[in-house]
Amino acid sequence: LLAPDAAADAGLAADAARRREVRIAATVCCADVVSMLGSGMTIKFFPLFFWKEVGLTPIEVQAVFALAPAGIAALAQVAQRVSKKFGRIQTTLATKLCGIALLVSMTRAGDGYAVVVLYLLRTWLMNCSQGLTRSVLNDYVRKAERARWNAAESINLFSWSGSAVLGGYLARPP
Repeated sequence: LLAPDAAADAGLAADAARRREVRIAATVCCADVVSMLGSGMTIKFFPLFFWKEVGLTPIEVQAVFALAPAGIAALAQVAQRVSKKFGRIQTTLATKLCGIALLVSMTRAGDGYAVVVLYLLRTWLMNCSQGLTRSVLNDYVRKAERARWNAAESINLFSWSGSAVLGGYLARPP
């Protein structure tokens, strides 16, 4: 009568594993949405800032934005190698924290060209770990539910553009 029920124990373990899967996936999605909301309010306006405040020509501004994807791709390769030693979450957290520090340092840089370099480094670091977070999401979500979580992740695109509207409203002249 007092023997443990193996089926009940297995059910409890499955429930705990499912809650863990959902918690990890939700954390990854929420972190990405918060990050996109913040960057959407600022990043869309850097071309104008580089042109009007830093004094770059339109061609130089476009060159900066042409360098961004190349740097992201290169650092994504580095991030993948680093993640094999330190872990995907740890690598992602480190790149995001460095990116935030670079954003803060941009406010302290006096030289316009230093701001451009800091901007590129920040962009590369903040975006190089997207593949790592996607792989974490796919590892912790059941195959049957991956489309649902990937759809939730696509909210990031909307939140980035939507927050740019808010950023434009906040930045408009009085």
